Amino acid sequence: MSTAFDLQAQARAIELANLSPCGIQHGVVITKHEKILGEGFNYTIGEAGVHAEIDAIHDALKRCGGDKKKLWGARLISVGIRKKTGKFVQTARPCEHLGPRKNAAGAPCMKKIREAGINKIEYTTSSGEWHEENI
Repeated sequence: MSTAFDLQAQARAIELANLSPCGIQHGVVITKHEKILGEGFNYTIGEAGVHAEIDAIHDALKRCGGDKKKLWGARLISVGIRKKTGKFVQTARPCEHLGPRKNAAGAPCMKKIREAGINKIEYTTSSGEWHEENI
């Protein structure tokens, strides 16, 4: 069952996705103890793509003064939307491998999420349902 804060965080992830200039728009919110620690969306820098998860982790670290311990036990909420149709993508689960396009982080998002100490992910599917995983 989702709390009022959960629904607000999910709505914020959707707002962030809509800020992305990319064809597949991703928005991410990192939360802990009903506070938003970081936010991000995907975009490109030259040939490299900045994934929303990495953008949000950088934002959270900036807000936490670089103290990685403050991210331990946090939750990452991810949403993906097709810009042309406005519909949810098949899955907004963070990537486990590097695809054909360069990732500016140089590593799959799940690896970076785990390294940051985030232990729960929540993401949308094409049906609009939210899935939650402990990682």
